[in-house]
Amino acid sequence: MRFLQVDTNSLYDLEVSNTSYYNVNRGTDGVADETADNGEMIFRGVVFNGVYGAFGNVNLQQGMSTTFELCFYFTGTEDLAVQDMFFFSFFDLDQGTNTGMTQVYREQLTMTDPESFYVNIDGESLLDFPDDVGTKCTIGAQNGFGDDLFVVGTEIDGADDFYDGYDWAATPLKTAVCESLGGGTEDSFFSNYPCTDVTVTQNGGSVTATSSTKGYGCDNPTDPATQTAVQTARSIMFQFVDTTCMEVEYHAVGDVITSSGRNFLFAGAAFECECAGN
Repeated sequence: MRFLQVDTNSLYDLEVSNTSYYNVNRGTDGVADETADNGEMIFRGVVFNGVYGAFGNVNLQQGMSTTFELCFYFTGTEDLAVQDMFFFSFFDLDQGTNTGMTQVYREQLTMTDPESFYVNIDGESLLDFPDDVGTKCTIGAQNGFGDDLFVVGTEIDGADDFYDGYDWAATPLKTAVCESLGGGTEDSFFSNYPCTDVTVTQNGGSVTATSSTKGYGCDNPTDPATQTAVQTARSIMFQFVDTTCMEVEYHAVGDVITSSGRNFLFAGAAFECECAGN
């Protein structure tokens, strides 16, 4: 995929190419009117790929791990373009659940050799805290509306990461994280905001970011510049210097399900800061 004129001066394109085996959500539900030129049905994941609102998006089949190269070109050419310094971010790192699954469907990405990374932390200047893994978000027993977020249960849905022997209470959770339902704020879901919902680990020069809480379609961000508290906590931003291409691995952790998939959203700077660059 090639995204045209991605910088403010319309000088550069961004091309995204897989460098290992790749497949999308191969379900066809909800895309009955989407057909290719040859009349065959387009898979659901293909429809999600490309521009997704104010973001770029790569849909990855559930259970798959694929590496990608993201390269800058002078717009309209095949000439690679070195970027002196820029920020590149990933958004909506959350996870899904399904009855009968053997493990939580987590979203995970590994970025190779960034200059630094940033997550949502407590500080006046984000750039003063490079490579700080931040404070992990804790979830109170109730949402900001007084409803219990957890119920006694044994489903594999990630709730026991916070309270052993409990499951997520679907409706109160959805209300807590979705702005359209009155949630998404720091008080509606978290008990220790500012915090990060992203678990970050480092291995040499690589940085791995993994989701930690369940998400819904109604809590997806629409603009990287106007995120809710919940959306901000699920974002990670990388800084690069003198870079032409980035290498990232996407992993839709969990059981293989060909008719399902995870969306990996990306854009420029994720946080409000004095961030010079693209």
